[in-house]
Amino acid sequence: MNNFPYASGRGVLFVLIVLGVSLAAGQTVTVAPTSLSFPSQVLGTASSVQTITLKNGLTVALKITSIATTLSDYSETNTCPTSSTLAAGKTCTISITFTPRALGVRSGSL
Repeated sequence: MNNFPYASGRGVLFVLIVLGVSLAAGQTVTVAPTSLSFPSQVLGTASSVQTITLKNGLTVALKITSIATTLSDYSETNTCPTSSTLAAGKTCTISITFTPRALGVRSGSL
């Protein structure tokens, strides 16, 4: 029997804050899903990628200045334009990987 050190990431909460935008009725900026749960993962090894979709439901382009995680156990790559804007009605994808650096439940935010 092998004894591997395991850690798990559960209940990762993703928060999107849009500042300086006055929204008309029916206009939204959404992320789906709003949380991800990763199964137990061997310490120091990367999980399978899970994805989040960000949708600009506004009638104007959305300026995205940065996308980042709050805990180094989670890494992200994305197709979102951070040097320009996400056009009205368009989506982009954020891909998250979990690589535990310590034992136990590891929670983070995006």
